[in-house]
Amino acid sequence: ISESITPAVAVTIYGDKSFILRCSFIGYQDTLFDAEGRHYYKNCYIQGEIDFIFGGGQSYFENCSLNATGRNKDLPGFVTAQARDSPNNPSGFVFEGGSLVGNGAVNLGRAWRTYSRVIFHKTYFSSVVTPQGWNNFGHDGQDKAIDCGGKDVSYTITVGSSGKVTFKTIQAAIDSVKNNNNQWVKIHIKAGSYIEKVHIPIEKPCIILEGEGSQNTIISFSDNKGTSSSATFVSSPPNVVMSDITFQNTYNVNNKTQKVSPAVAALIQGDKSFIFRCSFIGYQDTLFDAYGRHYYKDCYIQGEVDFIFGRAQSYYENCLLNATGRNLPGFVTAQGRDSPDSPSGFVFEGGSLVGNDKVNLGRAWRAYSRVIFHNTNFSSVVTPQGWNSFGRAGQESKITYAEVDCKGPGADTSKRVPWLKKLTPSQLEEFSLASFINKDNWLDNLPVISK
Repeated sequence: ISESITPAVAVTIYGDKSFILRCSFIGYQDTLFDAEGRHYYKNCYIQGEIDFIFGGGQSYFENCSLNATGRNKDLPGFVTAQARDSPNNPSGFVFEGGSLVGNGAVNLGRAWRTYSRVIFHKTYFSSVVTPQGWNNFGHDGQDKAIDCGGKDVSYTITVGSSGKVTFKTIQAAIDSVKNNNNQWVKIHIKAGSYIEKVHIPIEKPCIILEGEGSQNTIISFSDNKGTSSSATFVSSPPNVVMSDITFQNTYNVNNKTQKVSPAVAALIQGDKSFIFRCSFIGYQDTLFDAYGRHYYKDCYIQGEVDFIFGRAQSYYENCLLNATGRNLPGFVTAQGRDSPDSPSGFVFEGGSLVGNDKVNLGRAWRAYSRVIFHNTNFSSVVTPQGWNSFGRAGQESKITYAEVDCKGPGADTSKRVPWLKKLTPSQLEEFSLASFINKDNWLDNLPVISK
């Protein structure tokens, strides 16, 4: 009990269609990482105090006993931290029956992601439950849709190393935006190289980051200490626009003798993000396209190993992909769709794939991985087989990989994997910009970007 409180997971469950019967999960913080997929817990015991059932699973807990082992009644913990990240995401936690007891005070949950979803039905609650019960985890004002005031910008902040500027660092400019902002705020970043890690926290939506051209405004750092923690740039809230900036993690890029390891240039995990004329430069795990609906237009993305990866629901229009291989063929994508009901996937419309060595179009990071290339120009860097099931032999029917009307010397599909999907015109329409990420017309509320 005298140890510092830190995340200490008892079990992580990623796989789809998992059944857990009469099992116990014991920990304190982050006991059960119910990460992804459909899970059925029955007659289980789960103990902890801080976010002790958390993740993005689509899970049903029947007749489970929850024990909140708090140490300080003045600092209540949280039973759940559920991570549903978009309105179309099927994930959520449902507790049917069972009981919640303990020796401290505890909230029923806090919203780890914007569309967090938890339901308790016919559950017995002892007196440990706080009167308020729930916490929005910094999502103030997001119980209803935010349109950021339409297309108008409320005010502009200027960042640069000299001249008439408001701040000299990008992070200082972001920090100055009030929490739970609901009007577009533009942060104009003057030409220059900014050696800093930058994070837009979840409580600061409605921010525009505008550079002076991706060749001129460059945010750069070198870090390979963990996939998420290595990121040069992190965007967590919904309603963020980025334009005319390069995001770069120089590890493995400038020094080719370094051991190859994950080194993220940008991590995008907020819903309704628009990325225009930006460049992402790295080698392994360049762009962590993590959660939410994202629209990338006229972007440049460079890497070799899983250099576009994650669980987001994203549309890439007219983007240039550059595979900078050194030896063995790498992978453009590692998409993380984890269930047949998940809306996530990567759609590439137009654009081109070039490089200096061989590369596969993708490998299935999760069982229901989904990637579509349409009207894309493939140079000769594409391997004949094109795709990889990532150890999922016999389960390829769950994977949706398709190439439609692609062209170039790498577009010959005669030697592709036999499980490559063929889409009908109506199926292809499901992956149009309007159908795939814009059914609620959020793109219509974006501010006008300078040409």
